[in-house]
Amino acid sequence: MEPPQSRYAQLRQEYATILRKCARSRLLEDGRRVHARIIHSGHTRDRFLGNLLVQMYRDCGRLEDARAVFDSMPLRNEFSWAIIISAYVGAGKEQEALCLYRTLVRSSTEIQADAFIFSSVLAACARLKCLEQGLEIHERIVKRGVKQDVGLQNALVTMYAKCGRIDRAKQVFDRITHRDVVSWNAMVSANAEAGHLEVALKIYQEMVSAGVKPDAFTYASVLNALAGLGRIEEAVLLHSRLGSQIETDTIVGTALVSLYTGCGRLDCARSAFRKISRRDVLCWSTMISAEAMAGHDREALELYREMILSVRPNASTLATVLAACTRLGDLSSGALVRDGAIQSGLDRDAVVGTTLVNLYARFGDVIAAREVFDRIKARDTISWTAMVAAYAQHGHGRQAMEIFQALCLEGIHLDEVAFTNILGACSHSGLLDEIWECFVAMRCDHGIHPGAEHYRCLISALGRSGRIGEAEELIKSMPFQTDSRAWMALLDACKTHKSFEVGAGAGSAMLQSSRLGGGDGSLYVAVSNLYDSHC
Repeated sequence: MEPPQSRYAQLRQEYATILRKCARSRLLEDGRRVHARIIHSGHTRDRFLGNLLVQMYRDCGRLEDARAVFDSMPLRNEFSWAIIISAYVGAGKEQEALCLYRTLVRSSTEIQADAFIFSSVLAACARLKCLEQGLEIHERIVKRGVKQDVGLQNALVTMYAKCGRIDRAKQVFDRITHRDVVSWNAMVSANAEAGHLEVALKIYQEMVSAGVKPDAFTYASVLNALAGLGRIEEAVLLHSRLGSQIETDTIVGTALVSLYTGCGRLDCARSAFRKISRRDVLCWSTMISAEAMAGHDREALELYREMILSVRPNASTLATVLAACTRLGDLSSGALVRDGAIQSGLDRDAVVGTTLVNLYARFGDVIAAREVFDRIKARDTISWTAMVAAYAQHGHGRQAMEIFQALCLEGIHLDEVAFTNILGACSHSGLLDEIWECFVAMRCDHGIHPGAEHYRCLISALGRSGRIGEAEELIKSMPFQTDSRAWMALLDACKTHKSFEVGAGAGSAMLQSSRLGGGDGSLYVAVSNLYDSHC
């Protein structure tokens, strides 16, 4: 009869073999069945199998299951922590990964973070641009004398580069004895992203001279740097040298789409886009944005419909397509995009929500626009301005004023365009006290000097209310030369309220204006109409 210990070792090896296969091939259901057998056989305290289960769930994209197994493990080692921390980083949950790392540092004296754990948490710091935490981790690495293999050194270079400390990144880079392609890529992309495009290209040349073969990531950075420098022909030449061996890569293809879009070669951008084997959300967004920027809104909308069959759009994509629907006057397509935004929760995003406000305003549905506006999580100046404009476009002066008062309470500062919308809405609604309040607030609270359009709104409001004398005085007190629209506003008011004397003086001053001259026929017509109404 086979000894129990020998049978356990055999089962343990069988479980391990199957779990590794499930992890490699993403066979989640098979992995679950093995997990059930491990529980049934009473081997749940086995740390080796526990680590493999965490790894299997991680590789199958089941982060919650991986964490549940990790939390249930009575005994853990460095590998246990490395797997779960890397799982969170891989899932884009960098904050949670850093929390786990801090838990490890605080709670364990026997288990110390190794190079693999440090590499994972440094990657989290890089994505979050958390320099302070990254510096602390680097200090701990040095104090503990952790052996800095090329993987850990690359992680340090990337962390410093992403956090904007290229000087520190170069210090680490210069100490790497055997630099691999990741080391060089970190420095090339760091300088390219920081706007040091010539430096990025110089490092690329050094990389080639050192005999390190560039990869797709390298070429994408170089193409973007060349495009940024306007060296389009060099970028096109590089593309032609690469040929089909690499243009199907996602990041290279996206860089090519951006390159050709930037130099106005939309056909080439489309061709590059269609050659990409696996298009991610950035790739789709780049091409959709290119079509929209070229004025091809219908094509952008068609690309979006194709995109959503395989990839979930991000906020940038949705905003671009919604803006295209607004320009096309296509409410039904806009509603389709809106539904997608709601399903993904992105309707609460400031950019998407603001674009939806503009869409509804385009069709006069200010109630729907306000409902969208109220759902936006973090409203910025553009969001507030869009809502004010929506009310202003449809003559809802009092609601526009309510928005203005609310944003003042929140400490939001508007620009000249927003004030033009508010003043115009108040003027058309006859809200004279409110328009004066806004006019004064421009200078006193927001530090904006009223321009010609702002004065014209106030002149129109005074004229509509019959306060012709005050409107005339305001024109005379303007700190710049009066334009035709201001004079026309006063003339219209004079005609409406039969103030012939003021109107005649305004007409004379208007026609004698050296800037306007006598070339504007509409001014003569306005003066003529004033005289006709008096006769």
